[in-house]
Amino acid sequence: MESNSVIPRMQVTSYSRKPAPRMLAESSWPLLLGLICIPLALLGCSYPLGEWSVLGQAYTLERGVPPSMVFLFHEFKPVWHFLLLSTFVASSALLVAGIGLTIRRRWAPTLCVLFAVAKIPIVLCSLAVGYLFRCQTAPLIDAPLRGGPVLLGLHITVLGAAILVAWKWALPVFLLVWFSREEVGDEVEAWD
Repeated sequence: MESNSVIPRMQVTSYSRKPAPRMLAESSWPLLLGLICIPLALLGCSYPLGEWSVLGQAYTLERGVPPSMVFLFHEFKPVWHFLLLSTFVASSALLVAGIGLTIRRRWAPTLCVLFAVAKIPIVLCSLAVGYLFRCQTAPLIDAPLRGGPVLLGLHITVLGAAILVAWKWALPVFLLVWFSREEVGDEVEAWD
């Protein structure tokens, strides 16, 4: 017996598989920059601590120093303490930012920029105060020498200040430029 029955055919639906999104390799700059920021921040935090210990010992060393020098030291002391405290706070912020960069936290670049914005005027104020202190103490220190060495000392101070500005502004300027880049901002938006 022949039957004219139609065998239903199964419809095969073809699924077009979307290719899995390619995992973009994570860029390495956050880890690298964080590992640069952390030791520099630790150095920045240790500097004020060392200076405070020296300033504490300076009170005991006043016996052999001329009275005018002791007066200048006490006159500049509050400014030095303020600059050391602001350096410590800025360096602490950089330390936290460096740790945040290594673990890719969205707030870390903002903290880096805040550090940079704070560090630039701190360096300028430190240099200005240091230069004023040097100008006022140079005649007291170099009084027996008179003339050339005093002028040479001030010129060396200016040259040292220029080198110091270049060195101490390197990281803050780099951070400001780096985090102003659009590609970096887009990547940071994807962080936690």
